[in-house]
Amino acid sequence: MKITKRINRKVGDEVYWKYSINIPNGTMDELDWTEKTPVKMNVKGKKLVIEKE
Repeated sequence: MKITKRINRKVGDEVYWKYSINIPNGTMDELDWTEKTPVKMNVKGKKLVIEKE
């Protein structure tokens, strides 16, 4: 997986970041996910947990 960080917007001195996670096609097939699968994300400890809703 590849994580990309880019600026989403700036408000004054505050910068808001947007992250994109690229998931390989084989992994998407294993999980039975599509591009429209609703997911929720949480940070638990040092792990990013992505769950299907």
